[in-house]
Amino acid sequence: MEAAQWILQHLRKREGIEVRLLDLRDFPMPFFDDPVPPSSPGRAPYENEAVRRWTAEIAASDGFVFVTPEYNYGPPGSVFSS
Repeated sequence: MEAAQWILQHLRKREGIEVRLLDLRDFPMPFFDDPVPPSSPGRAPYENEAVRRWTAEIAASDGFVFVTPEYNYGPPGSVFSS
């Protein structure tokens, strides 16, 4: 989390942008295991409350900086599910 805080501090010094820190620990989402993504046309909206909250936070943003540890040469599974 220290790296994310460092990046956040530096971004807050820039004019013309609004930054906020979203931590996946605050959004306990289930692992994605559906055959079709919930965002597909004709599909019902997300059922899980944490997924709905995460989706709303992401939808309100224009850009993202993901700070994540490396696990077996890639991001952990929780990032793929988000």
